[in-house]
Amino acid sequence: MVTVVVFEYVPEDGLRKVRRTRELTSADVERFGPSWGRDAAGLLHDEWMADDRGPGYYRVVIQEERGVHVRLLAEAGERREDHAGMTTNLMLLVTAVGAHAKERYTVGGWDVVVECWGDQQIVDVLAEERAATVEKAIVAFAPLVSTGTERRAAAENGVF
Repeated sequence: MVTVVVFEYVPEDGLRKVRRTRELTSADVERFGPSWGRDAAGLLHDEWMADDRGPGYYRVVIQEERGVHVRLLAEAGERREDHAGMTTNLMLLVTAVGAHAKERYTVGGWDVVVECWGDQQIVDVLAEERAATVEKAIVAFAPLVSTGTERRAAAENGVF
């Protein structure tokens, strides 16, 4: 019987998955005893997430192996986001919307996005519209920008 810890990391972009294994010694097995779940969580934070590879999903699995038979003893996983609480992909989308708005500052109502919208408000729109690409993020703002343009035109013409 071999007891193994499997450390896995899947980054936000899904490109460079990292997997590492470590056999537990008999002393480790005696120390863990019936507290496998708590110890998996400890290994996740102390030995895996401490080596920060960036935003992504970190996972630790403790398993007992007997030939081809594997028995799960414990598992713990956690998603790490960037320091502002946004995933890398979401940060890129927010940045892209901001850059698009700055490029078109004098066109339509994009100046309102630059001057009045914060990152969290942009995130809220992206989440509501389920925008996962830059193109979809820009398209999600088109109705909001056009509404702002219509209101500005009405105010300038004294229609209110």
